Amino acid sequence: MGTIGDIIHFGFGIDSVVRKLVDLDQGRVLVALCAATVECYHKDHAANIAWELVQLNCDLDHFTPSAPQWKSLTRACAGTLTRTSFPKICGELHVS
Repeated sequence: MGTIGDIIHFGFGIDSVVRKLVDLDQGRVLVALCAATVECYHKDHAANIAWELVQLNCDLDHFTPSAPQWKSLTRACAGTLTRTSFPKICGELHVS
């Protein structure tokens, strides 16, 4: 949990949420989607895209994260694809 301006972060545990998510197939897909959208769009837009995808494609009888939680998740996933060729491909698509 970040504070105003992300100056100080609070949380419990020693494991990264991203490392926990990639233990499951659904988590790997979620991390990949969040990481891909945050590479191509501003983090606020990436969070909105993830939220909309869930609204359109998931059973909403279950609890779903709020918009601020999606922002936190996309922020945590940011940089996951940095060492791949994805950012370059994404940049080329935006130029075209």
